[in-house]
Amino acid sequence: SFSGQVSRRLEAVQCFLTSWALVTLLGKWATPRMNRLKQRFQEDGPRHVAKEGTPTAGGLFLVPVGLVTGLLYAWPQLAAAHQSSENTVLG
Repeated sequence: SFSGQVSRRLEAVQCFLTSWALVTLLGKWATPRMNRLKQRFQEDGPRHVAKEGTPTAGGLFLVPVGLVTGLLYAWPQLAAAHQSSENTVLG
């Protein structure tokens, strides 16, 4: 139904905004720790002097936060689907 689609889209927006807020807030803690991982370029590779020493591997922080937030938002639907499938198999 239309209202169900709107509800799911609002939940997706909520999930995105929650994930964004967590990354923003936790980023202040994670950024200094990620500064230990510095980009290094091979001597024979292209010259990227402006990027030398830039922290790398930000995805190691962003991806888990997004996954955990997504799972927390999806948990009620996942639990309901699991319960429904158990009742179907056992019922």
